[in-house]
Amino acid sequence: MLQIFPYNGASIEKALGTQGKDIFKKTVEKYSDNFIFMYKNTPAAEGNDAPTASYMKGLWLANYAHQWGGLMDTWKWYETGKWKLFADGNIGKTQGNRQWLTEPEAMLGAEAMNIYLNGGTVYNFEHPAYTYGVKNQASPLFDTVIKNFFKYIVEHPAPSKDEVLANTAVLLRGNYSQNKNGHFFEGVNTAEMASTANRKTTLDSLYKKEYEGDIFADKIDNRLFVYNYEYNKDRDQKGNFELNGKPFDLTLKSHSYAIVTDTENGLSIKLNNFRINKDSLWGTANSALAASLMPTLSKEDAIKWVDEVYIHNTPASEQQETVILLKNSLQKPTVNILSSSDSNMKPPVIEYNATTKTTTIKIITNGNVDFNINY
Repeated sequence: MLQIFPYNGASIEKALGTQGKDIFKKTVEKYSDNFIFMYKNTPAAEGNDAPTASYMKGLWLANYAHQWGGLMDTWKWYETGKWKLFADGNIGKTQGNRQWLTEPEAMLGAEAMNIYLNGGTVYNFEHPAYTYGVKNQASPLFDTVIKNFFKYIVEHPAPSKDEVLANTAVLLRGNYSQNKNGHFFEGVNTAEMASTANRKTTLDSLYKKEYEGDIFADKIDNRLFVYNYEYNKDRDQKGNFELNGKPFDLTLKSHSYAIVTDTENGLSIKLNNFRINKDSLWGTANSALAASLMPTLSKEDAIKWVDEVYIHNTPASEQQETVILLKNSLQKPTVNILSSSDSNMKPPVIEYNATTKTTTIKIITNGNVDFNINY
């Protein structure tokens, strides 16, 4: 089995013959069962991450690969010039080792979820000291996000190729990754795709609307996968959903994701909003300029910080509130916490309104929590 690990779809397109050399393409066509294609969601500055993921999925669906997957890379924080969480300004690539340490933890779980939902089964994470750990000690990111994500996908395998194909109404063939994010349909010379209005009409007719709201969500059988897709903005996102006749709203803070499963007695929810405060890495810097002028942090010192601070003296971090609004609830529900990585998790707040037959449930935590809502 050969694993091909390109940075982006453009490099695969070149390898498959867009520059006139087709020996690799012929090899892949002959030995497709021996190839696994993966993407890496950096270099983020190139702006072609989304078409790259789609390209790898397409290679799999078109039988050019046995499987596909991707690498969730915390260097995005560096490549997009981010520094302290939610801080304004762009510091460029001036503080590499501080920057990759600052990307919020739960965001990597949401990124990996996109692979899972589309049938991928191969995952990798970077920077290894942050995502996995050092000196045979697992990092909080690994323990709280990555490990729990993998526990779930091992118990609940990703959709098969047949299942993904059955839910795929449109395939585009062409050299699209060069068009960068947001320009996937450039050069598609069909009436259905000729304009934004035409594309919306066509795609709306092919894909049923599953929910209302500004949050990301995808439904598989009796399960709903939801995440707040804000990158470095502190903004709640909300969706209005229904699972097997059970309507509810779900509001997530930035860098949070949830898996909601319909059960006989209500809903089962796996929530992850783990995010450790890394402000200490940025000292007294109170502006992007000040941050960019800080002495750089060496790789050795970054790994030392992971060991001495992140793993063994994990900074106290703010808990976040997740809100579930149940509709048509005929009685006050109960919430059963099955497990929580946050030893300081607050008791769930349950507010029942008999007049409107609604229940507001607030889960206040910072970490991974599994719970059932019975009603």
